Amino acid sequence: MNKSFHLAIITKKEKNATITTMSKELESHLDLLDQKIRQGDIKFVQNELDGLELERVPNRYAARIASLARRVSRGSLGVDILYPIVRPRDSKKAKATGEDIAEYAALLTYLGSWREALGLLKKLNPEEFPQVWLYQAFGFFAHWDYKGAIEPLQKYIASKNLSDYERLVGQLNLAAAWVNEKKYDDARELLQLVIREARKESYKTILANALERSAELSIGLKHWKTAETLLLEAESLISEKNNLYNLFIRKWMVFLNILSEGYPEHYQIKLKNLRAEAQQLQHWETVRDCDRFEAVVTQNKKLLLKVYFGTPHENFRQKLIREFKSTVVIPEFYVWGSELTEIDSSPLTLDVSEGVLKTRNSEGMISLTGKTLAKDSLSFRLLSVLSSDFYSPFGDRYLFAQLYPKENYQPKSSKEKVCVVVQELRNWFHQNGVPLIITEKNGFFKQEIVGPLLMKVGLKRNET
Repeated sequence: MNKSFHLAIITKKEKNATITTMSKELESHLDLLDQKIRQGDIKFVQNELDGLELERVPNRYAARIASLARRVSRGSLGVDILYPIVRPRDSKKAKATGEDIAEYAALLTYLGSWREALGLLKKLNPEEFPQVWLYQAFGFFAHWDYKGAIEPLQKYIASKNLSDYERLVGQLNLAAAWVNEKKYDDARELLQLVIREARKESYKTILANALERSAELSIGLKHWKTAETLLLEAESLISEKNNLYNLFIRKWMVFLNILSEGYPEHYQIKLKNLRAEAQQLQHWETVRDCDRFEAVVTQNKKLLLKVYFGTPHENFRQKLIREFKSTVVIPEFYVWGSELTEIDSSPLTLDVSEGVLKTRNSEGMISLTGKTLAKDSLSFRLLSVLSSDFYSPFGDRYLFAQLYPKENYQPKSSKEKVCVVVQELRNWFHQNGVPLIITEKNGFFKQEIVGPLLMKVGLKRNET
């Protein structure tokens, strides 16, 4: 971190005159970082934030710094900054502003906990904080409800309390919603406006995003050459390759190549590599979308069913079925793990809906082992939730709400209660030789199959 940013974050022991001076320096530096993002210099801002001393961030600047972190793929850092403010240990001493809560909700959506985010945003007045409408739209985007995002985006754009840049961000997102809803005429007109203004002001990040959305529109209309030109220009604007902006652009380039030229082996490898990169960057919705695209392009019913049953988003499932050309009969249950283990050779089957573990005897028949999870147990409830999404992890806040629906979330004790149930389920897996693990990273939990196992999963969902 450079000297000016470090010196700007000072302690309360400094003299008032010094505090005023340093605050001005900090504000000036944050303005610089914001401008860097607009100009597409993502790496510069990432380097600045990666050296940040969290305990020295003044509360009055917390939301602004957290917002910068979110915009440059440092969402976990943003949560770390705002968590003690929005979720203080002593709730009676809560000092979070509406801006703090709104930005915290946006970060939760970025990290996959959009359910909690929407709940927080409902408590805020969008007339006072118009960003609430924008962040609500982000929540709709997170579970593929682009139609639901249109109204809050229109309200956001119509707000009088926005800067020209903020309004441009809203217009870009509204255009994205219209593209996904195939309202191409509306989307084209708005995208042309955004591109024109972004070029004029040298907003490279917005321009790259608008070009990407225009390419997506062109792909929808099968204007392959136009889409390729737009994507190449968008890619040229992003200097740093290993980030989400570039990942989205390359995703559409791979999709374009396959749709326009077919699915030979070298494009299969490109799609596989894209999926692996999305996993590394932990952008689970891109991983899901890669499987959706492959299932549709190859008319692979087995993969389609995996994506369908492994997705809690009803809008996504409907999109998947609409795009699949062949008639598909959706069964009552899906056998998760069959893509890794042949059904006839798996030694274990776990019926998630019943909490029953079964084994295969020497004659090849399935028999009950007597190992079950009681349906009224927290472990059974946790297994049901973790098995409802094959892609995205679940935040501890959401898990707590599912496990203890009548209790309010407390920052420390609630996570500890979730961890206790997680460990109980892990112990049950271990004691019964079930090759399942539950991983945890930054408060987000994910269930993974690590050996021969079949899981019978139904369609019951927890989406709100």
